Amino acid sequence: MRWFTGSKVVHMGDLLFNGMFPYVDIDSGGSVAGLTRAAEQVLEWVDGEVTIVPGHGELADRAALERFHAMLVDCQALVTEALAVGDDANAMMANGLLDEYASWSWQFIDTARFLDMLVREAKGR
Repeated sequence: MRWFTGSKVVHMGDLLFNGMFPYVDIDSGGSVAGLTRAAEQVLEWVDGEVTIVPGHGELADRAALERFHAMLVDCQALVTEALAVGDDANAMMANGLLDEYASWSWQFIDTARFLDMLVREAKGR
């Protein structure tokens, strides 16, 4: 990430997939929780006049980053709750757990793949 303070531009690279589910390489040590913390950190630094350059998607602003952060937080909470009652990823998909976020799907990371990432991370695998 690079913060250009003089021009109010933040280049977040793959820390922001604007309006789409992120790719998180769980197998190489990446985590949705870490991505969430990074988004929180940037939200502490920026105001409403910043331009954010994402790794994927359209140019963004603070509001777009807030939506991305909220989606990450909510999806993690939904998966944690579903795991607590014994659901696996298949049951979560069948129950439409992330249907509210279907518009965040894209050609590489659809709802099922993102859900799998969240479940794997929550289970520590």
